Amino acid sequence: MAPSFFRYNSRVDLQLAANQRDEVRAYYMARSGLALGRLLMRFQKQVDQTPIPNPMAMLGQLGAALGGQTPAAGGQAFQPQSLNIQLWKLARVDCHMLKGLVKSDGAQAVDDSGGGTRSRLENDPVEVDPKFQMDDGEEGGAAMQMASQMQRRSFGGFEGCFLATITDEEEKLNVMRLNTGGAEAQATAARMMDMLGDKRFEFLWQQDDANHVRSTPQDTVIALKDWADEDPTQSALNPKDPTNPFATGFADEGSAYSRYEPRYEVKNARFDSLDELYRIHGVNDRFMAAFRDRLTVYPDINSKPNINTDDPIMLGLAIMSAADPNRLDPRLTDPVFLNELISRIRAARMFSFFGMSVQDFVGVVEQAGIAVNPAIKGNVAQNRYLGDKSKTFTIKSVGEAGSVQKTLTAVIRLDDGLGKPKSHTTQAFAEVRRAQEGERPETLRAAVEELLQKMPEGHVDQVVIALPGPSLTTHAVSLPFSDAKRVEATLPFEVGSQLPFDISEVVYDYQVVGQKDSGGKDKAADLLVGVVRKEELKSLLELLTGLQVDPRVITHPALAYQNLFIQAPGLFEGVGEGGTVAVVDIGHERTSVAIGRPGQGVEFARTFSGGGRDLTRALATEFQTTPAEAHQWKEAHGAMASAAQGPDAERAANAFVRGLQQVLRELRPSFKSFTARTRRPVTAVVLAGGTARMPGLAEQLSKDLNLPVRVLALPADSAGKIPASEAPAAAQAYALAMRGNAAGAKAPRFNLRRGEFAFKGGYDYVKDRLGLLASFAVTLLLLLVAFGVVRNTVLARREAEVDAVLCKTTQRILGTCEQNYDRAINMLKGVESPAAALPSMSAVNLLAEITQRVPPEVPVRFGETPEGET
Repeated sequence: MAPSFFRYNSRVDLQLAANQRDEVRAYYMARSGLALGRLLMRFQKQVDQTPIPNPMAMLGQLGAALGGQTPAAGGQAFQPQSLNIQLWKLARVDCHMLKGLVKSDGAQAVDDSGGGTRSRLENDPVEVDPKFQMDDGEEGGAAMQMASQMQRRSFGGFEGCFLATITDEEEKLNVMRLNTGGAEAQATAARMMDMLGDKRFEFLWQQDDANHVRSTPQDTVIALKDWADEDPTQSALNPKDPTNPFATGFADEGSAYSRYEPRYEVKNARFDSLDELYRIHGVNDRFMAAFRDRLTVYPDINSKPNINTDDPIMLGLAIMSAADPNRLDPRLTDPVFLNELISRIRAARMFSFFGMSVQDFVGVVEQAGIAVNPAIKGNVAQNRYLGDKSKTFTIKSVGEAGSVQKTLTAVIRLDDGLGKPKSHTTQAFAEVRRAQEGERPETLRAAVEELLQKMPEGHVDQVVIALPGPSLTTHAVSLPFSDAKRVEATLPFEVGSQLPFDISEVVYDYQVVGQKDSGGKDKAADLLVGVVRKEELKSLLELLTGLQVDPRVITHPALAYQNLFIQAPGLFEGVGEGGTVAVVDIGHERTSVAIGRPGQGVEFARTFSGGGRDLTRALATEFQTTPAEAHQWKEAHGAMASAAQGPDAERAANAFVRGLQQVLRELRPSFKSFTARTRRPVTAVVLAGGTARMPGLAEQLSKDLNLPVRVLALPADSAGKIPASEAPAAAQAYALAMRGNAAGAKAPRFNLRRGEFAFKGGYDYVKDRLGLLASFAVTLLLLLVAFGVVRNTVLARREAEVDAVLCKTTQRILGTCEQNYDRAINMLKGVESPAAALPSMSAVNLLAEITQRVPPEVPVRFGETPEGET
């Protein structure tokens, strides 16, 4: 009994160990499949970027040059401008792809030719190690089968195999495009309604789901849009409106989810995965079984559906997108016609050597008699509805070892941008300091003029500035709701109660810095409100307008660092890991404080008077010199703490410490106020601003605040344009420039250009360029006139050549030269000849008429007249 028990336990332990071993092998086999799939997609990216010539266009231009012809306008040249060959569909990514390139270091087999050893081959007989035989009572049992299987699936010296399948995510409908707005959202919503409303899927909407909810296709599309948008209000769908298909409604978009058990709230942020669709109102297992392979959330929000899909439903939706929505062909609702058109597209794709492009696709649709969308036909290469290349793919890799399988799934982008913010590049940096003597408006005007002269040439898309000077006041406001409409209605009363003057005299805006549950449907919101007097904002805009500078955004100087917290959290690595960081921007006259957590945003912000000017005054008082001389010495030799070397430097450092006290008197209560509101302390300080360039300042502040302090360093990609020594002074400008890349619910919305001060740059831009547009119109008109003259000249020459040929032909046949085409044709037919009066009748017709006229009683005898007799 004991030996049997021992043998049984040994076999079980051995099998468990083998399973664990195979599990690890299968996992790494699956990872190998992912790596090989990514390598293949690297080659795919190179193929997509390979340009090819357009032979049809080249031949057309050559023919026009040789024959004096102009190329046909609007002609389709069915050749893409770059390769559209899909390598990932042609290659099979498995363990045998590189089998011939990897040397096997597996078991050795005896060479039949005599004595030596060689690597074991795939067709060699299987040998089982006698130490690991399983006595299962069968000849060629489990051990033999496992060994045979592992031998068949060998990858180098590693036993096992993998198979990776690649799926194009941009051949599907991108749910995120419902939030793009305009034509893209309208096209996506229309295609989604076409797919969900298909007759084949009517049964999905005729039964209640597990939550006893019955939805409609339109309700589901609206719920998909509302889950990822930023507002808490339910949308209304109007798929016929190309400018605003989703109008803002009045209902709460979370009302449907409050009836669930347990109930939950709308996310109001982008989807993290496709499985998150299960949380959407109207989405259930039946819905996902029907549409999971046709929906995606991973591509960029601006990506276009790829027409090179193999799914007939998606091809049908692509045809719908290519068709003119204002002249929709009724045949597109006929499944027989639609299937025939899909077959034509597949045939054209099969015979397209370089792969099918959008231009090819549109050409096939147009050849079928379907009116093409003018927005696509007018600019096929840059259209917003259809694409022929993809950047986002899903790789599903299955690794196998023994009887264990592991499956890994990865979503990749060929631009390496998945999960990353928009990229940005520093183009130039310039710094101009405002003069300390003179009236403030005049010194500011002179500084801006000098700055504009240093700016590089080129078009500037937008100007973003932080409100200069200490004229801005900041208020922290907490409201029991976060709905934008209710916030806008409540803020005038909240802000007006804290001002010493009427609310009508100021301009204000707010930024949501935190939300928390309040026990109701809506979340409570913490706001930072910036207030400035209208007369000060008006004078600033008038000054900038006189210099032809019209800022699109005027923001809070501390809230500008929201862009760094959200888009560049790596700048704060190594400082207060996982804690709260305070960015202290010490300028000449003003200090700004922004407190928040990297990756989450600013939670507290304020500005106050004090900065480098106080250090200059303290130094001037210490050495009994003028402020200008003290400022110059501070810039050249100023240092604090251990960086101050020498008697004069130490004496100056003590003066700087005294001058720094005003900043410290404001910083300490600011940190305490933040801690009281959030119950979290400030764990580190990062310095920015021109004064932060002083050596030893970070060390001195660290002693005074009892916190780790360091100077902010900008990303490495800006080093070529911004010297490291100037990085602290450029930090705020860099953060303001990143405002154009900000997106999402956490993006800064604070902008004092509201109401009567709203940005009108779009109209002014067009008005200032009316002269340029007029010159373009005149040039186009002249080109059209020249085109008409050349065309008439070519046609006249062709007409003369045709007349000469016609004259020669009539002279040879009729004996007279005739250049009138219609008269020549009539003469050749005999209409205007002497024989024209004779009736034209064939022998058969003549025989039929004679036969009809012969009386029935008269015998008729047919004979044959010999040739040559009359």
